Amino acid sequence: MLSDSQIVKIATVDHTLARVPENSQESGSFAEADANIRFSVSHSAGKQTRTAIRLATSKTVPDLLLTGVSNVVQAQVYIVGAFPKQGYTVAQKKELFDALTDWLKASSGANLTKVLGGEA
Repeated sequence: MLSDSQIVKIATVDHTLARVPENSQESGSFAEADANIRFSVSHSAGKQTRTAIRLATSKTVPDLLLTGVSNVVQAQVYIVGAFPKQGYTVAQKKELFDALTDWLKASSGANLTKVLGGEA
């Protein structure tokens, strides 16, 4: 089980997220007091074991068409690993996650910037 609070850094700001009570051993959720930043980890088993890590934010922004009106918008980022029930050790699974995150961060995030800009 992950510790009762998790810290995520968005831009240069550390956010401490408290555990949100759940009745599951397969998932854990964390959020700031205002719930504008949420973090979760979940595991599910079927033919493969799936591990999902999610970071979500929400904020209020002015409506572009209506003066004096605001809207709540949300953004979410997921990383999901799907593995057979046998054949990969935890270390081998970690290597795959590391390879993907290293590729995303390479050259000061140039690959991620290209993908977010629409390149495929």
